[in-house]
Amino acid sequence: MNEQNSRYNDTIYNEPYIVKDGCLYEQVTIKDQLVDVKFADFVPVLKAEITHDDGIEQRKLFLIAATYKTGLALPEQTVSADEMQSMKWLLQRWEQYGAVAPKQNVLAKVCHAIMQTKQPVRNETVFSQTGWRKIDGEWVFLMPRPDNDLTVELQGKLRSYNFTNPCSTDGFLHDYEQLTAQEVSGHTKVFDSVLLQSCSLNAEIIVNENPTTRFCEKLRSLLDSGRCYVETRGLEAQPRLKNCIGLQDSDHYYLFADAAHSEVRKLCTEQGEHLTISKNELLRQLRSEGLLLSRTSRNTISIRDNSNTVVNVAMLDKRQIEQRLSGDLYPPSDEVG
Repeated sequence: MNEQNSRYNDTIYNEPYIVKDGCLYEQVTIKDQLVDVKFADFVPVLKAEITHDDGIEQRKLFLIAATYKTGLALPEQTVSADEMQSMKWLLQRWEQYGAVAPKQNVLAKVCHAIMQTKQPVRNETVFSQTGWRKIDGEWVFLMPRPDNDLTVELQGKLRSYNFTNPCSTDGFLHDYEQLTAQEVSGHTKVFDSVLLQSCSLNAEIIVNENPTTRFCEKLRSLLDSGRCYVETRGLEAQPRLKNCIGLQDSDHYYLFADAAHSEVRKLCTEQGEHLTISKNELLRQLRSEGLLLSRTSRNTISIRDNSNTVVNVAMLDKRQIEQRLSGDLYPPSDEVG
């Protein structure tokens, strides 16, 4: 009896999940009998819930750890909420060690088991913006620095910037009444000038770091380098290779959304950048910014490819993409501010 009990570990998950012989099981009742149903040869647990905050939206990520039945510790994985819903990442990242039992709804149940982890789960927030931000009622300047209690990880062209020394308020003027009206006016004009210049520079940085802009940049890189390709509509059908991410005509790209999003994310990772935005949110933002076209409430449309097969695609406006990448985002104005 003791030997049988030693095979079980009920300290990892809440009911109905249990660890048996180093594997993940669910305990179900069948005809008044408690039966152990095996799901996987590994034991995945939730280590942390991470909120990525870029100042515009907050994206939830999950840090997952796992141990294979042999005792091998699998590499920890940071997984998006969308990836947790599908759970396809198990095989993509852990390969053969991430295989699950061929049962109905087993992936959904493995996801549920992870969320039923008993051990305390860390809650972290990672800010990917710089500048002033009101947090818990106090204004703080977000920037990577040694004395920072907040985690700030800048992305893309900004990732090399940081404060090397702790911030100090020494030298700031605290007594406003010491200034004359003329001095206040002079400081105000200088401050307004610096603020306007800073806002202009920050606006350019924000546009360049916009996930839709980055997606367009990487999409062009993939196509220009030949790493991926799009078929030209109207030509004779040819066997489709794995690196095909859609179709095109003179005015539009018709992208296979999953493939295009996946290839862009891979390229970002290889270049030391991160594209954490989900596919669905990316399509929504592309549409809201006029880059993606659709006549319905859906962000994809159905077309026939060169083999006359109906495919679902995201239709992107080539002219809008070129305008976005040219940097000519704001037409000249006759007004002088």
